[in-house]
Amino acid sequence: MGDLAYQTLQEPTSKRSRIGNDGARNTGSMYYGDDHELEPGMSPLSRWQVLFAAGGGLFVVVGWQLLPSPLAALLLALGGGFFGVALAPRLWRDGPSKGPADAERLEETITTFQEGMLDLYSLVELGRTISASLDLDQLFTTTMKRVADTTGVESYALFLHDETMDKLIARTVSGTGMEALQDRSFAIGEGLSGRVYQTRTPETHSAGGSLPWPDIPSHVRSVVALPLSSADRTLGVLLLYSPATGAFGERQTAYFTVLAKQLAIALENAQLFIKTRELSYRDALTGLFNRRYFEEALDREVRRAIRYNLPVALLIADIDHFKIYNDSQGHHQGDNVLKEVTTRLTENTRQVDIVARIGGEEFVVILPMTTKTHARLAAEKLRRSVEETKIPGEEVLPGGRLTISLGLAAYPEDASDPTGLVEAADAALYSAKRKGRNRTEMFGRS
Repeated sequence: MGDLAYQTLQEPTSKRSRIGNDGARNTGSMYYGDDHELEPGMSPLSRWQVLFAAGGGLFVVVGWQLLPSPLAALLLALGGGFFGVALAPRLWRDGPSKGPADAERLEETITTFQEGMLDLYSLVELGRTISASLDLDQLFTTTMKRVADTTGVESYALFLHDETMDKLIARTVSGTGMEALQDRSFAIGEGLSGRVYQTRTPETHSAGGSLPWPDIPSHVRSVVALPLSSADRTLGVLLLYSPATGAFGERQTAYFTVLAKQLAIALENAQLFIKTRELSYRDALTGLFNRRYFEEALDREVRRAIRYNLPVALLIADIDHFKIYNDSQGHHQGDNVLKEVTTRLTENTRQVDIVARIGGEEFVVILPMTTKTHARLAAEKLRRSVEETKIPGEEVLPGGRLTISLGLAAYPEDASDPTGLVEAADAALYSAKRKGRNRTEMFGRS
């Protein structure tokens, strides 16, 4: 793994042999006792050195197999430590000096060992940071801040694969001149990120001028591109940038490659968590948010309205005479009506509005930053949309068509907390039912 692999001193391949008194030739093995002659300054390995070296090798092999988990980095660090303990006596044993070359080799070995230990320790700490969160934004922010503190690399772009669009989206960017990349999308195969996504192979590039890819800003002179790959798919690509030429060597690339493997596992876990949470917030039949999410969202929106002195409105809608239709046409057709009403509600509300099914044939719509007057206009739009929808068997309904009734309440006019807002809108809905259905009633005007 580049400079992360620790150097070991090589035993001389040729050893002097001599003829004993009995004429037998000494094979040069360290197991032949005191008659064996070694190079000046060299001595046999003791049993404990062999054990430490073997233990270090075992830790390295096991740790490498477990990458990119934090435990793997810890095992690699221990393996390196054991190798260091085994080699130390060989490096410092008394004996004739071979001069500056020997000292230079010793200093290089020690430096490489220290750098490798620091890299492995850093990866262990990063592993702890990465595994501590299942929130995507927090995961990216804390991880890359730790990377910047450790390596000095502050400019990066994280591209995630959007399965709906089948494109790479710049989810998170950081650094000088990176703002233009935020939320940009690239086709698979486009740019350096698109190519690395396809090949699943890390790439490092450096040039004296601008690099020839649209996902690399013009001031960047060095880049390392790392695929974020799980066992069966690629989740995205991480690009790290530097304005300096030749900023990413073999050691840095190896370090970031292991980091990318850790980040990919955490990313996959976070995405699975998000999907699971989404399912817990969704109504299985209609795909709308359920009561649990509605209650949390309404509490959040009312608190925001109070804090920033903003209006918020709530609509509660109920399908008129749904039981009659369901009993007459069957539950399967009744489910289709619920889905049709869902389509009408979602098509005629804004992206910021929150539509949920809270039970049976009852729906709610939260309208953030909407006054009571404007909320009534929105409610009437929904009511007319459902009324104009043609469904099979609607002739069994009173009036011969599908309709809904709506109750409307708003903050701050009708209530000062979520519970009061729901009670006010529910009371307005009851008034709409009592007055003949297929109408919108505002709380306080019934």
